Amino acid sequence: MSTTKRTTLKTACALALSGALALALAPAAFAATTAPSPTVDSNGTAFVDNEQSTAVKVATDATQLSAEVPLNMKIVAKPAGGELAAGQVPTTYAIKNTSSLSIFVTDVTAEAGTNWTYADSSADTSLNSAPSGKTGVIHLGLTPASGTLLEVEKTASATHPNWEIAATTSKTIAVSGKTSPLSKQTGDDGELAATLHYTIAATQA
Repeated sequence: MSTTKRTTLKTACALALSGALALALAPAAFAATTAPSPTVDSNGTAFVDNEQSTAVKVATDATQLSAEVPLNMKIVAKPAGGELAAGQVPTTYAIKNTSSLSIFVTDVTAEAGTNWTYADSSADTSLNSAPSGKTGVIHLGLTPASGTLLEVEKTASATHPNWEIAATTSKTIAVSGKTSPLSKQTGDDGELAATLHYTIAATQA
């Protein structure tokens, strides 16, 4: 059974009149400092209408896999929305494999920020206008070096990206996407628009 773990990256979409672009370089590490232990909660949850569920969480032994992604990324959106072009997205975004063996990025999903809606495709008609009560709609695409575009969706794709990152190397990822017209200015510091969730494994999915 392959070993997997998950980390998150917050992607903030901001308006900047100067067109300036900022990228926070503080890494969000996949690895834990010690190997976790399997546990089961001692508290039970009562069934409701004869149904209930158990959330199964997977923790990874830090001696098996470790990697890093930037903790925050800021992109610059135009008030009128549209495709994210050069100068609006970072060019140094990368995933760093700090393991002694190759790893694979097997899934990437997106979760909308509180004041945003996430579109699964750049062709989604929801990108034509800002939804009521929201700042806007955003869609993100990721293209790894020497790879093909992955249109990031809210749920894992049936086709796994399986990006391989060799031991102790980094894989640069080109960021693309689209936003709807915005209902308000977010300010230069940015507003959380989406969170990217990555899953890595020792083997392809």
